[in-house]
Amino acid sequence: MVVSMSLREKAPKIGVALKIRKNRRRHGPTLSVARALDLDGKDSAVLYNVGCLYAILGRAADALRCLKKVVRSGWRKEWIKLDPDWTALRGLKEFVALVS
Repeated sequence: MVVSMSLREKAPKIGVALKIRKNRRRHGPTLSVARALDLDGKDSAVLYNVGCLYAILGRAADALRCLKKVVRSGWRKEWIKLDPDWTALRGLKEFVALVS
């Protein structure tokens, strides 16, 4: 049985992802990422924000893994193309293929 969560129930999980996304330092975000993924690692908003953080931290393989799941979930590719958090990946063939 699949139970769908309401936005109110997801808000704390999304908030964790948004919080880590704002943390642009290179130290300390790993625990928050793990926490966000533990809370709801299949939620596209969580994956999007974790992917953004990985991209900012230079962890391209991890970022692309998240982005692939996000794209499969139906996120608008135009949004992804314009988001500055993905700048470090824009030159990668894998990124271009995912957002084309």
